Amino acid sequence: MKFKTILCCMLINSFALSKVIIWDFGGITFNPNKWGVAMNIGIHHFIFYAMVDFQNPNIQKMLFEFLEEIKRESGKDKYLSAGTAEGMPLPPIMCDWQSGKISGPEIIKKAKENIKELERLGYFRSNREKILVEKTISAMFDPKTLANNVYPVKQGIDLLKECAFAKNPDGSRKNLNIAFSNWDPLSFDIFYKLNKDSFKYFDEIVVSGHIGLIKPDKDSYEYVLRKYNLNPKDCILIDDQEVNAQGAKKCGIQTILLKKWNYKDLRLKLKMQGAL
Repeated sequence: MKFKTILCCMLINSFALSKVIIWDFGGITFNPNKWGVAMNIGIHHFIFYAMVDFQNPNIQKMLFEFLEEIKRESGKDKYLSAGTAEGMPLPPIMCDWQSGKISGPEIIKKAKENIKELERLGYFRSNREKILVEKTISAMFDPKTLANNVYPVKQGIDLLKECAFAKNPDGSRKNLNIAFSNWDPLSFDIFYKLNKDSFKYFDEIVVSGHIGLIKPDKDSYEYVLRKYNLNPKDCILIDDQEVNAQGAKKCGIQTILLKKWNYKDLRLKLKMQGAL
């Protein structure tokens, strides 16, 4: 075990910590810069697609349908029902990506092979649609592009800091902050190096791509509970996805959903739970 992990377990066992707060990243403390990714793809591709093909340039549904066509590396594994913040289930290949079973560059390579075959079969409405799908995938799964288009959310980091410094009447720490998020390992590692200061209020960081498990899989929560010797009754998961909250509840973990960036409500709920 790493020294920090040992220290984390000692804190849990030795001090009267009120809560162990398990923080998601996306939509809580960090958020993707969709405009930045669109700039990398090329705004003109979206404009042409909308004006010439008369199609909605928000291509998430179309993109997910295309990704469903790509065969999984872990074809025999159970389907992991991870989803987006909007509640859309992720294509299986993206679950593999977030759990570290396949890398972004490998998905890009597979996608290009599929695009050639699907183009031959007349899958795309037009050449513009094919180009938009190809460029979107190349940007979306490129580790550097993704890492450079995620930003810390000040309100989330400020609340994390408040929880980190909260004290019991005897002066001991009130909370332990553990990050647990679905994130592919390559882009996360780049992002972490670029934004180390934003992670300083976390006692421990668990990323799905590093452990081979993905939320909302029950095994992923049990991994965190087991690794840090946690009692689920002492834990609070903060997430922005209902499916992840349901997974945590199956393990006996309390949950708080952050809705519409309402940090005032989140802070009030943490106060009611005794974390502040």
